[in-house]
Amino acid sequence: MLILLSLLLVAFALAVRLRFPTHFVGMLGVLIGLGVWFYGVRAYQLSLTKDLLETLLMYLAFGGVSVMSYPATLYADWFVVGPAHPGADPLPSPPTPNYPWLWRVLLGMFLAAVVLAGIAAVFYGVDAAWAHLASPP
Repeated sequence: MLILLSLLLVAFALAVRLRFPTHFVGMLGVLIGLGVWFYGVRAYQLSLTKDLLETLLMYLAFGGVSVMSYPATLYADWFVVGPAHPGADPLPSPPTPNYPWLWRVLLGMFLAAVVLAGIAAVFYGVDAAWAHLASPP
């Protein structure tokens, strides 16, 4: 999961640095998110860990962040980079959004997914740390 997330972050950084359209990275994020969801559900079904619910919630949260990166990259291409670099936007659009409330909702959902994924990772990490301290090698 972390390798896929790092692949997504490096791809986004390269797209921004080289001034490529970022919505392609968002499409990659959707595929990575679906894979992370599948992995988390299969780990839950096969009982691959002692903390089933925490593991499932963490994978669902990180998959949600990855999937929700697509609207964020579209917003960046259309309204942040697009007006200055017309080749970056996927479709021609005005410099300001026609439906700003829709973008506020989508970007708010993305930020909420990031916060929930962070909370899930902290709970999972704290739980795993105490379990490792309880039975050292």
